[in-house]
Amino acid sequence: MKEFTPSNLNGLNFPELERIFTNHFDNLAFKHSYYNVFDHYLDTVINGFCFNYDQNIMEHIRKRYSQTERYVFGEMLFIWVKIMDIKISVGNDFFDWFGYYYEKNAMSKQHGFAQYFTPEEICKMMVMLLIDKGTDNQKIYEPTCGSGRLNLASHAVNNKMYHVANDLDYTCAKMSALNFMVHGIKGVVTCDDGLLPKSKFKGAFVINERFAPSIRFISDVNEAYFYINTQVGVPAVEETEQVTEQVTQQDSEINTEFLTEQYQRKADRKGQLTLF
Repeated sequence: MKEFTPSNLNGLNFPELERIFTNHFDNLAFKHSYYNVFDHYLDTVINGFCFNYDQNIMEHIRKRYSQTERYVFGEMLFIWVKIMDIKISVGNDFFDWFGYYYEKNAMSKQHGFAQYFTPEEICKMMVMLLIDKGTDNQKIYEPTCGSGRLNLASHAVNNKMYHVANDLDYTCAKMSALNFMVHGIKGVVTCDDGLLPKSKFKGAFVINERFAPSIRFISDVNEAYFYINTQVGVPAVEETEQVTEQVTQQDSEINTEFLTEQYQRKADRKGQLTLF
């Protein structure tokens, strides 16, 4: 790659900024692959706002990319900031740049980008149905956060909530962490198995803990879950036993023979169980 010359980004609109970003992205991806460049770009941005990010990851990036290529990452970070400044014009706006660009590459290049996230309009509709605008100290849990779009929509409706998000995909966890940070969301993002916590833990990001924007990285699984428990609280033993007793009682009241008969009829009629 030739010597890096900074672009003049002053006064550019969103399509123009996106075009420059894509040119940088494609040039890096020609050598390093699209997915790797996207993931390492996320690492570089996180490192810029995090005082204790994983230095093994950053050392790998320093060895893999030339100084000129790392300068390009720096300008791509600056372009993201400029884009967010354009897209978020009022206090309750949000824009999922990382999810947007991820999905765009999934549709056009298919180079390791294999996910599509809940559409923004669907997220807004779900939030309007579920989130109480006037209640303080609410907590929201998102076990499969993707790029954090549902959390962004929730924050736009009520910005006083504490967010706990998780995704099995580390790239998604990084996107969510950065989206939380730039939108002023306070919370924690983990990369783990949402059904079996601690079984596939890769890291946790504490977002906007004391000031914004900021990210604190936690590499130890026990420390991460201890921190989450101190922030959101753990139900008392007697409360857990009470809930378990209620669920058991409800289960005993279900006519299981009747349900089994209904399912068997459907299976006999169509040859398989169906949802509709």
